[in-house]
Amino acid sequence: ATELMGSMMFRIAGTSGKVLNLEGGSDDEGISTEAQGRALTSTLGEQRHHDLLAAVYSLRSDPVLAVRNAAVHIWKTVVANTPRTLRVVLPRLMQRLITGLSADDDDRRQTASRCLGELVRKLGERVLGE
Repeated sequence: ATELMGSMMFRIAGTSGKVLNLEGGSDDEGISTEAQGRALTSTLGEQRHHDLLAAVYSLRSDPVLAVRNAAVHIWKTVVANTPRTLRVVLPRLMQRLITGLSADDDDRRQTASRCLGELVRKLGERVLGE
């Protein structure tokens, strides 16, 4: 499901999703452009685009390695600037994490808690304001 979501986002953004070097490097910079982000927003609508970005960001903390790797690949391919994007999608991401933390499923709770920890590490006190 994660790979299908990525394929859809790559197709809308006009990119193949095939990148030679995504390993390592900074999490703050991806290979996307602002134009690709605008293409996603115009096709999906702002709310759905933000929902998908929140989902992809949270899946970067999934306990299953294949899901984590796919989500990191998608994020780095469709997001140009991680800090700026996180500030934009933070309200939707926080809703998603709160829902995940209260879920009955252990994997969802673990994903949400890992993601929240990563988010606090990146954004600090700004997370609490939302």
